[in-house]
Amino acid sequence: KMVEVTVKFSNRLAPSDPHKNAVLIIGQRHHLVTMPYEEISMKFGTRVTKELYDSAMDQIKGSLLDLVPLYMKYANLAKINAQDTTLLLIVILYLNSLSVIQQEKMNMLWLCVNTNIFWHRRVLLHAATQGTARKVLEHPIQ
Repeated sequence: KMVEVTVKFSNRLAPSDPHKNAVLIIGQRHHLVTMPYEEISMKFGTRVTKELYDSAMDQIKGSLLDLVPLYMKYANLAKINAQDTTLLLIVILYLNSLSVIQQEKMNMLWLCVNTNIFWHRRVLLHAATQGTARKVLEHPIQ
């Protein structure tokens, strides 16, 4: 089955409800912990509170991949330490194999700095051709 991928580079997030469109927030630890709840809360609708989000941030460790559920399997936080394309593809495959990303349409928020945008874009597009990405990948810039 062919996967349709839309990559958006944006400083702003569109509101959504994770029960209708799953959301996976990916980033390195220092990008995730500096993202205030107020700036990302519109992706959670009313389903993830500030207290729950702060608690999830406290659970981020130093391993290669930390996956913290925020709302059932519909909203998740994934901290990655991968710096090369192959390792990031493996991480995306792993997240998919955990049945974290099972909806037809989902939002993947990849928090990064401006200098990494084109590298992340290449990883996402490569993942899509391997069938590991879902319909909508929304790529915010921090």
